[in-house]
Amino acid sequence: MGHGADQAGHGFAFAQSHGIVVVTFNYRLGALGFLDVEGESPAGALGLHDQIAALRWTHENIASFGGDPERITVYGLSAGGKSVTNLLASPLASGLIRQAAESSGGDHVKSQPQARALAARFFRELGTTPDRIRDVPARDILAAQLAIAAPPRSTWLWRPSVDGTSLTRHPLEAIAGGAAAGVPLLAQTCARECALYQLLGPDAAAQADRVLTGYFGARVTDRLLAAYAADHPGLDDTALRVAIMTDERYVVRTGRLADAQSAHAPVWRSRYDGPYTGFPDDPRLAPFAKLLDGGHGGDGTAIWQGGEGMSGRLHDAWGAFAATGDPGWARYAPPSRAAMIFAEPEPYIAGDPFRNVREAWSGLDWQPGPWWSH
Repeated sequence: MGHGADQAGHGFAFAQSHGIVVVTFNYRLGALGFLDVEGESPAGALGLHDQIAALRWTHENIASFGGDPERITVYGLSAGGKSVTNLLASPLASGLIRQAAESSGGDHVKSQPQARALAARFFRELGTTPDRIRDVPARDILAAQLAIAAPPRSTWLWRPSVDGTSLTRHPLEAIAGGAAAGVPLLAQTCARECALYQLLGPDAAAQADRVLTGYFGARVTDRLLAAYAADHPGLDDTALRVAIMTDERYVVRTGRLADAQSAHAPVWRSRYDGPYTGFPDDPRLAPFAKLLDGGHGGDGTAIWQGGEGMSGRLHDAWGAFAATGDPGWARYAPPSRAAMIFAEPEPYIAGDPFRNVREAWSGLDWQPGPWWSH
């Protein structure tokens, strides 16, 4: 869901406030972008190849629009943020990115067993074989995709594969090895990312025990639940599992990305605790506004469009990063791991605000899958 034109209008605010030329683009989504097809090469990451083609086009042509090809900043939110991680890891994007920023990102790939299982399920729904996929109308591909899962249950299902060309190894492994050496990174997560998913799909939090047990087994799952209960004594069972979902989906993976890149380039990290910016002007949604404080995507409209108070501060920080390479606060690096907290009434710098999360998940390694079973 979504397309580049959704964001096109936002570019005017940055052009006026910071003199930045903004480029938005499209890439193939879902099965069209990320289905692994036996006999095709490369396969499983065509949407990432589209992003790299757009980045290459920008590098080759942006001077004609008043931009500097040697000062390209890539920024994305949600799937876009995770795409930024993949671009930093991709050998095909090497040398094309000067700076990178992401909101609610982290790494975002599927394993080969996950890719094979998803492809098998997809072709059963489609009723054909991989060798005939190019004869199938796009509407039938989309129908099969929706038959497997519709939003929000389809979230995190269609992800790139390590296809041997756009990605040659796991993104965090590549970045830790210096794949994006010298590229400054700004990485932000939201305090209550998955409150949005709980609102969209009220069974979201209830998946946590099954997901964690599948990753780690019952003993480690019980330990994690106990650690979260101790750190968040005021939360009920649902809110506690929303916090776990937030950290497993976004915060832990972003922390590992920040640690990996900080060995090779300047890194800044932040957390958004404020109200959902750009909340739809719909009275039916008004009762849910406070539920989405610090919710996934809540920082997006403010970053792009600015405004008064915190919205203006977010916009100026991202604009300064794109224009100067520095958002305006202390860098993030072990062991201090300083981060900016965008909270009311004033943003503030905190020393290692993600420590409890990092320690709870320390020593755990897992291949993220879709949150819902399909």
